[in-house]
Order: sequence, then C-alpha cells, then structure tokens
Amino acid sequence: MTVEQLEQLLEKRREQEHDFKRKELDEAKAKVKELEAYFAGKKTRKGRKSFFPKVKGTRGQRGKLKASVLALLENGPQPIKEIVTATKGNYGTVSQLLMKLTKEKVLTKGKERGSSYTLVK
Repeated sequence: MTVEQLEQLLEKRREQEHDFKRKELDEAKAKVKELEAYFAGKKTRKGRKSFFPKVKGTRGQRGKLKASVLALLENGPQPIKEIVTATKGNYGTVSQLLMKLTKEKVLTKGKERGSSYTLVK
C-alpha cells in the first residue's frame, strides 16, 4: 500500500465515524424530545425547593387540663392514676403539669411512691 491509499482509508474511516456520531446524536435528540413530551403535563420533584413539609396538627390546650386537675383536687387528695383517668389526659402531660404545680407550691405530694397530691390552702 502506498501512502496515498493509507490516507484515503484514514479519511474514509473518519467519515464513517463522523456519520456514526451524527446518527447517535440524532437518536439522542429524538429521545430527549420524546421524554419532554411525556413529562410535559407531569409535576416532578426538583430538589429541596419543591419539598412541602407536613402540616403539624394543632396542639391540645393545657389550660383546660390544668383547670380540670385543680377542680378535681378541690374535692380532696388524689393519686396521679385517678387524676389521669378522671381528666382523660395523657399520663406524661398530667405528670408534667403536677410537677410544675408542685414547684409553684400550689400542690403538695406525699413522700411515698404513688402517694396522692393535695392542694395547698
């Protein structure tokens, strides 16, 4: 083979590669158009900006619970179990409320475990 023949073969090969790349690019463009048409009417998530956090529910009013606990303790001393069942409140919320009231010196509690709370007069 001569140098001219080698150059011609090389040129032919470059043209074939160029045609192949052009066909690949045309196929990719067609695929992009097809996907754009598919997703045109659909909403997609695009990062954190489109994230909508859940709406928190309203919290219960503790003022009503406090009033009902104080009204219950006006009748006489009560253990925490009976206070929870009578007020239909959450055990944790009621115990926090009772601890807060004892720190404010509105209530007193017996020294034994499970003892009853009484109102300070």
